[in-house]
Amino acid sequence: MLVGVVAARAAVLAADAAVVEARIGHDLLQVPELHSDRRCENEDFQDDTMGLIKVVREDGSLLALVVNYAMHATVLNTDDWTLSRDATGAVESGIESRLSQPAPVLYFQSWAGDMSPRTPEGYISEEGVALRDDFTRMDAIGAGAADAVIPRLDAIEVSSNPLLGAKTVAVPLVPEEINPDGSFDMYRFGGIYCVDPDDNCGPDARPFTPAELACVPIDETWSVDYTFLTAARIGSLGLVTLPGEPLTSIGVALRDQVAEATGWNDVLVLGYAQGYLAYLLHPDDFWMGGYEAASTLMGPGFGVYLIDKGVAVARHLALDTELGFEPVTEPRVPSLQYG
Repeated sequence: MLVGVVAARAAVLAADAAVVEARIGHDLLQVPELHSDRRCENEDFQDDTMGLIKVVREDGSLLALVVNYAMHATVLNTDDWTLSRDATGAVESGIESRLSQPAPVLYFQSWAGDMSPRTPEGYISEEGVALRDDFTRMDAIGAGAADAVIPRLDAIEVSSNPLLGAKTVAVPLVPEEINPDGSFDMYRFGGIYCVDPDDNCGPDARPFTPAELACVPIDETWSVDYTFLTAARIGSLGLVTLPGEPLTSIGVALRDQVAEATGWNDVLVLGYAQGYLAYLLHPDDFWMGGYEAASTLMGPGFGVYLIDKGVAVARHLALDTELGFEPVTEPRVPSLQYG
């Protein structure tokens, strides 16, 4: 017990000693060369925005950098049996290794549900490369990220006293509101692998119909009836989370609607945050099938439902308006017992 108290006290003292005066600012840039739209079932739709949040000490030296971007970490695959930060970690290490002064770089994933990593042209030389192809590719992604980001850092304006705020809400997942057209009534507690996961592309592609759904149903015991959504602000910059893998159309819609509802100048979307509720699509994209549609959890309306609730949470934070729905105050924890 005494050892635990001493360790806790030491941690507090160390944290206090590490506190420094800092200033913060952000920037948005367009970086098309590091990702590409992998989904053929919908029309090409790609947003190349990369968000940067810079934190500096009082003397102006870089303290930390956050990078927000949409890029799957899928350079390596499951057959490699390799633990790796993959392409997202390559962005972090690629920028860190090229900074003029040491500082941590943290990658925050965005709407990467349909965005594959892309190797930037001109960063791979066949001469003198001893790494295997995938790691060579990741090194190129890191170098490309550094060349896009580092020249922009000095121009980012910073503030010592931006308005800060954050709001986290346990959002109820109400089946009748998620799919009000009744198309998912047979799967009240969720369903997965509802449509063909193979490509549904080309001249013969057609939407699936509700009658063709053949989902693996989620049992009530394992169902999820709430999720957490967070909105935060750093001055004129807003941040909003999504608990899954949003496709670009979902992420961009959430970003734009939050900006319009709040008046924030810029908004970053943080996917894969505070839980994982599979892929998030618009209804018309769900009905086109394919891998991402087959990997949804709560039907065609789930992505739009989360957009609406995310906008409500952001508006509540920014303008102190009513949420417009009743948050979950005592979340149910599913049983983790098997058998």
